Amino acid sequence: MRILIITTQYHPALNPNVFRWSAIAEHWTQQGHEVHILCARRRGVANESEINKVHVHRAGQASLLDMMYNLLNIRQRRGELSVNRPVNKNKIRLWVEKLVDFTWRIIYWPDGSCVWYLAAKKRAIKLQQIFDFEAVISVAQPFTPHLVAAALKRRFPQIQWLMDIEDPFAFSEAVFINNRRLYQRFNYKQEGRLLAQANAVSVTVDTAMQRYKQHFSLIINKIAVTPPLYSLPKAAEKFTVTPDKIHIGYFGAFYYPIRSPDILLELFQKLNKPDWVLHFFGEIAPVFQPVFTKYTALLPNLQLHGLVPRVQVAAAMQAMHVLVNVGNTTDYHLPSKCADYMMSGKPIINLSYSNPDPFTDFMRPYPMVLHIDVRAGLKDLHLEKIHTFIAQNQDKKIDQAQLEALIKPYTVAHVADQYWQLLQKSTD
Repeated sequence: MRILIITTQYHPALNPNVFRWSAIAEHWTQQGHEVHILCARRRGVANESEINKVHVHRAGQASLLDMMYNLLNIRQRRGELSVNRPVNKNKIRLWVEKLVDFTWRIIYWPDGSCVWYLAAKKRAIKLQQIFDFEAVISVAQPFTPHLVAAALKRRFPQIQWLMDIEDPFAFSEAVFINNRRLYQRFNYKQEGRLLAQANAVSVTVDTAMQRYKQHFSLIINKIAVTPPLYSLPKAAEKFTVTPDKIHIGYFGAFYYPIRSPDILLELFQKLNKPDWVLHFFGEIAPVFQPVFTKYTALLPNLQLHGLVPRVQVAAAMQAMHVLVNVGNTTDYHLPSKCADYMMSGKPIINLSYSNPDPFTDFMRPYPMVLHIDVRAGLKDLHLEKIHTFIAQNQDKKIDQAQLEALIKPYTVAHVADQYWQLLQKSTD
């Protein structure tokens, strides 16, 4: 089968959608299918290339912000390897992002990637004329790839369209997507229109599926849950940490306003353990700089690594004594790293902000996890539980055979097969 995957970013960008869909695309090519990616251009990367037998086509700019990055030759930008600290930020980058926030973000629709739409649509149609794809998969957020796929579907109605929703759009009011004062009704109308056109729809968590069924009842028979994916490579070498200290790792980004580092930094301050080190792996957005500034006394015990290669992430997870997750305030977002956390075999502390909490539900079969409900703030009892949990489990790891049984539903082969079944079902 020839498949086109439409997503704003691909290698060398580092984000959950890239990790997920590069692994699936490469799996399908190994099975003999022909897979193409349509994404935005990226500085220093060829517009046409082949990466691990996946054909990659780049057109247009992912956002106005990316255009300004290129115009001003800003090197430290979103989704690139860097020592990305919440202090000493590139001042030009901060100015550019604030300018975009107070002007462009007020009026764009459906999201900041709308500037990519025309170039992506033109390229998608041309690619379809050349390769005659049997199926197209659009990946969001952002929502714009769905608009590109919808345009392709209208032009070539025989193509089977799978609409993959990693993050919801219209009802996701906790996260800024666009100006809801202007577009709230339009958001629902347009997402409903696209959902009706798609042959199949996938989401990553059951709570999101239930919300979609509630708001868009016509898609009940075409929507399914396709779970998180475990795709960490094997660690190539060890990650070195300071001996005689307890190392606690947080992996992933923070997203304003649904997931913030505040609670984790407050916890670390209250625990008051000079021999404990808290590591952050992942991009820290400028909006969180004031949060870290409030906790400058903790800086000697904080290590901020920024975005690092996946092989280094795998090694770092194994070097930590404990992993920590900060939950979302929403109940329909599931952190993409949850499968990586599960396969680590390490003790896990989950700071939960919602009920139901998708991360709590996901980790239910995992035998070494402590869930702390922090919706009402941190309590002395929480601190005691965390002290006890770390003391009892800091040197433990779950047996490999048990881990492999737990992770089986989240392997590349299993998740790719679920998507494949959705594509096959859509052709019936």
